[in-house]
Amino acid sequence: FTVMGKLRASLRRNTAWCAGYLACGLLLLVWLLLGGGSSAGLGPWCIAASNAWGLLVSTVLMGYGLVAVPRHLWRQAHPGQQLNSLYCYAVTMDEARLSTQFELQDVICEARA
Repeated sequence: FTVMGKLRASLRRNTAWCAGYLACGLLLLVWLLLGGGSSAGLGPWCIAASNAWGLLVSTVLMGYGLVAVPRHLWRQAHPGQQLNSLYCYAVTMDEARLSTQFELQDVICEARA
């Protein structure tokens, strides 16, 4: 389990999926160009595909919003839990501030020497 091994395996899997999608797309395009879909041609199929993609993306994003907004409101409704999480955040920020302050003091001492 090396990084390069994982990268190679990932690239193989992604290449296989992309090749499959490309093959299906090319077959669909050839079928449409030969008149298999309808007599109207390729234009209506492109419009339908773009509408389907827009609907898919909006459904995914609305699904995220339908979950994220109530979750945020639920967390806002419990001030005690929110205060506890802010205490942890404040401790972390204070440690980072002190660490940076000590580094600054070390650099100032080195610059003066």
